[in-house]
This record gives sequence, structure tokens and C-alpha cells, in this order.
Amino acid sequence: MTIREATPADAEICGRICYDAFKAISEAHGFAPDFPAPEVPTGLLTRMIADPKFYGVVADIDGRVVGSNFLDERNMIAGVGPITVDRAVQNRAVGRRLMDAVHERAAAKHFAGVRLIQAGFHTAIALVVCEAWVRRARTPGVHARQRAQHYYRRSCRQAGRRNRFRRLQSHMPTSARA
Repeated sequence: MTIREATPADAEICGRICYDAFKAISEAHGFAPDFPAPEVPTGLLTRMIADPKFYGVVADIDGRVVGSNFLDERNMIAGVGPITVDRAVQNRAVGRRLMDAVHERAAAKHFAGVRLIQAGFHTAIALVVCEAWVRRARTPGVHARQRAQHYYRRSCRQAGRRNRFRRLQSHMPTSARA
């Protein structure tokens, strides 16, 4: 798998993956799809890729685009999302690699913090976000996955949803960045 910067040629396949991913997860939780048709996320991602204030990355497996992630660089707190992975390759660390790529970009650009700007129904993405934040904090003596699970469970309880995660905002303090 390779992670590379998104190009305008990637917008159509990334839009299709985004539509399919959001539609499937929304329907699985009994919600209406976020996008009425595949053309909507394709148009959105086309504009994001063309805009220099957004940084986009795609994951390739054997020359086929299987996921994408974006970093909104317009504010002091960078916004992550939408992050989507083709359902055929989910749970294979594609999302983790995409998340790491945008967090590395945020650290290199010295943003004050990073937050997820999409609803997170898929519990794996919530854990990836938490783990990325904890790895950046580098808390000595505590395993990153255990801390991430703690933050995930706590945020679910605070939101009143034990088994469903709607939104996670993680602010990474400047002193915690690698």
C-alpha cells in the first residue's frame, strides 16, 4: 500500500468510495445517507483537491485507489475529513495510514490542534483518531491503544451513546506533537 497526495484524477473514484462508505454505514445505523447521489461527494472532493487550503491523500493498493483523507488547513485547528476507505479493504490499516499521513502534515505545518470534522459511526475510525492523538502525545509508561480505548469509551459515555460514536474532537496541544 502506498499513500500519496491526491490529484484531480482521483476525485471521481474517491467520490464513489466516499458515497458508498457513508451510505452503507448510515443505513446500517438506520440513518438517511449523507449524500443523495455519488455526484455530490465527487463534486465536493473535486473542489477540495483543487483548493490549496486543503491537503488530500489517497491510499493505493496495486495501483488502485482504495481510500482518501483530507486536512482542512484554513484555521489554527486543522480539520480532518472526510476519511473514507473502500469497504472491500476496510479493517486492514488503510484508514490508520491515511490518518497518520494527515497528522504528519498537521505537525509539519505547526497547527495548534487537529479535530475530526465528520460524524464517526464506524467505531474503528474513532479508535484510529484517538490512537493518532495519543501517539502524538507520547505519554510515557502508558500503551497508546489502551489510552485510545479509554478516550473512546469516555467520549461515548459522555455523549450518552455507549455503542455509537457520533463525533470526536481531539485537540493536540503544541507541546504534545512529535
